[in-house]
Amino acid sequence: MSTDNERRLGILHRIQQNDGEWLPIWTPCSSRGYVYDISIESMENNDILIRDLQHLVQNDYLEKSFADILTCCPACGSHHLNVREVCISCNSAHIEAIPLIHHFRCGYVGPIHLFGRDEKGARRCPKCEGKLEHLGTDHDLPGDNYNCLNCNASFQVPDVEALCLNCQKRSQGVSILREEVHKYRISSLGLSALHRGRFFEADHEQFYEAGTQIIRHSLFMQLLEDEKNRQQRYGIPFGLLLVQPAEMTDPLQSIRMVADRIAPKLRSTDRLGRLDKEHLLIVLASCDPSGVTIARTRLIDNNMRVLSVEISPGESIQEQLEIARTQLKNHDRLS
Repeated sequence: MSTDNERRLGILHRIQQNDGEWLPIWTPCSSRGYVYDISIESMENNDILIRDLQHLVQNDYLEKSFADILTCCPACGSHHLNVREVCISCNSAHIEAIPLIHHFRCGYVGPIHLFGRDEKGARRCPKCEGKLEHLGTDHDLPGDNYNCLNCNASFQVPDVEALCLNCQKRSQGVSILREEVHKYRISSLGLSALHRGRFFEADHEQFYEAGTQIIRHSLFMQLLEDEKNRQQRYGIPFGLLLVQPAEMTDPLQSIRMVADRIAPKLRSTDRLGRLDKEHLLIVLASCDPSGVTIARTRLIDNNMRVLSVEISPGESIQEQLEIARTQLKNHDRLS
């Protein structure tokens, strides 16, 4: 086994020891601002780790999802930024917010300090001298106005600026670089690789999950995208079923048992693939809605939960599948 594969298997092992999931750990001294494993000997290895994680995701050994956003300096890439509101005139951060009052009776809007108090402590409008008694009835607070204590400018919306603590570059808020930070979860294929002590390199192993007729996630999503494109371009319909085992005590074993029951019933043009740890997808090629209903009756039994998914041409497949997962979960909760 190559050194790269030994290192990547080690990554899978550490993720599995961490309950099967890695979350970013914010680390100011790291070049990236975060790491995934504090046991790594040197923070410099973090770049190699990121590349290995990308490789494992591309080959379906890990599942990647959004965790957070990290802002970086557009000049040097540092994550050490001081983001603050500044004056729109002189860019000074020495500003103060002053609440505004809107008097309904005369329509006057002004800073709160202009609404002086009478001998009984009630505020008076500086324009009509009317008494302000009940917030929401005779006046409201529409927001703040800002004063710059450096140049005396007055404004309603301050600018947002970032000062890089690394290179001293000052950047407008809209210019700040934003990096998506992800979390990782080990997939069923990753668990199989750990069990075997090696990655899957043979042609049939690269297409199907080991010992099953389940097409690997990334390959299946490409097949699904192709079906969507054919439907949109040539009007060739297809059906899509989202399937989950009714019993999820052991998700890995339950998914394989469901796949073993479904696979022999599929037509040669149909495809069975992995969506995630708990769900399978079935693509029914050249199948209209009535055909989907017939296939659903033929393929699904009482040990499975199922939802027919209609893929809209103008929306992303991932978003539509996420909605379908939620619908299946909510249906199970109500049934």
